[in-house]
Amino acid sequence: MMFRLRKQKPACTEIGRVARELIDDTIAHIAPFSAPEGESVHKARKNIKKLRAILRLIRRQMGSEASKREDQCLRGVGRYLSSIRDAQVRLKTFQKLQGETQNKAAKSFQGRLMQDRERSFRKLHNRRGLERRIADLKSVRRRIQNWTSKELKKSDLKKNLRRIYKRSQRDFHIARKEGDTLSLHESRKRAKDLWYVLCLLKSEHPKKMKALADDMKDFTEQLGQALDLTLLKRTLDDPRLTHEARSDLQKIKTLIQIERAEQQKNALKLGKKFFSKPPRSFA
Repeated sequence: MMFRLRKQKPACTEIGRVARELIDDTIAHIAPFSAPEGESVHKARKNIKKLRAILRLIRRQMGSEASKREDQCLRGVGRYLSSIRDAQVRLKTFQKLQGETQNKAAKSFQGRLMQDRERSFRKLHNRRGLERRIADLKSVRRRIQNWTSKELKKSDLKKNLRRIYKRSQRDFHIARKEGDTLSLHESRKRAKDLWYVLCLLKSEHPKKMKALADDMKDFTEQLGQALDLTLLKRTLDDPRLTHEARSDLQKIKTLIQIERAEQQKNALKLGKKFFSKPPRSFA
């Protein structure tokens, strides 16, 4: 599947094609759940994020009400799939930090994280829940023909890209100033929108767009790793853990603090460089 608008084709036609391919691919991944280690879930969630980025790109031409309706529908599917992603991230991050630490508390905590992951998988295998989300996706697919009923010009795409960059830039500066988990999370979401839109429009200026998309990918990955560490730390702070267990796990919590600070520092450094241009200059 090519997540890119072909240069010689009308933009409205291409956006419809890409959106349909993304929905078809998402349904193919979540219907059977056959891939190991939740790879199907990861790919499905990634497709949902791409679809929501497309909606933000064409929101002005599509209309705010229609765009909001589709976005809410896709967000519901994404949230349904998010529990397994969070459970897997907590487990993999813990295993990476655990290293040679094999005390009783670490082994017990890893077992708990594995149980959390299995519970998340069982929830996703609920037939009624899955059928509802697949029906939602099919409903969105049928309405795609109405997404771009108005002609999309290159000038429209340019203005819309500028708007998305401006929002991403604003949220980055807020996150840089506040430094809290919520603002960092919001900054990463908007940066991912920008990254996917840059990938989608890559055929317009292949080399330049690829360079920008790669820079934005690096930023979102660095920030994502910092946020993943925060997610694990919240689980380690569970008050239900015994005093002895918290003491035995303190080394890992210290590693989380050090690693998270480093990842966040690197991400903010990348973001500061990327978002240094004014929106008009960027687009």
